[in-house]
Amino acid sequence: MVNREYLDLRPGQIRAEPKAELVEARAEILRWIIGAIGFETVVVNGAVAALIRLLHYVHRRCAEDDR
Repeated sequence: MVNREYLDLRPGQIRAEPKAELVEARAEILRWIIGAIGFETVVVNGAVAALIRLLHYVHRRCAEDDR
């Protein structure tokens, strides 16, 4: 909101506030991106582990059937 105090500020002071907000927003976005990448990594590793267990189970069952 623009008020008398805001209008009395120098241009350098006016521009400093949005820059600080941009820095905070960028940091927040970066935190979200890193969190999403970490979550995706956990999900992919879980899926790979499940596939390995499934393949091991199928391989073991096939080996028992060959006997």
